[in-house]
Amino acid sequence: MANEAARVCVDAGDLDTAEEYYRLGSELGLREPEPKTHPRSLWDFRLHHALARLAARRGNAAQARVHVAAARRALDSDTSMAAQQERFFPYLTGYVALYTNDLPTAESELTRAIAMRGNDRDPFMHILLATTYEKLGQQERATALMRKAYDLATAHNPPAAFSRPYARKRLGLTPASPTR
Repeated sequence: MANEAARVCVDAGDLDTAEEYYRLGSELGLREPEPKTHPRSLWDFRLHHALARLAARRGNAAQARVHVAAARRALDSDTSMAAQQERFFPYLTGYVALYTNDLPTAESELTRAIAMRGNDRDPFMHILLATTYEKLGQQERATALMRKAYDLATAHNPPAAFSRPYARKRLGLTPASPTR
């Protein structure tokens, strides 16, 4: 719950509160009673994933790279956990690249992330790639991906709760006319 609250804070632009919640989520996860359902490596991966994204949003590329490397080490330390979480690594590297203005890497990594099983229906990843295309001056591609993000954002979860109104606004849609 703390990690989901943190994600909402990121979307709202409150990075300091987001960091507090991500750290709390990790701390609480590590205190899970036996038998544990989530290994320490997963909590390490999630925390470094989050801290890398926050550092990138704050414009601190060097700190973001430190956390990306730590997230990679957490994946490499536990093949069982990595089998479930590997698909989130190109999302991380693409996100960090986007927010540190390495647009070619952002395009490559986010495209790779979306192509991975399970990510192709994530509206937030489509928004990130659409944003990359906007910054690259590729408006047609950006609009197509923003439309796809809008269409995908129908679930009741934080990514959809952020993605649908964001995409609606970027596409110039009103709540009453979603087909414009």
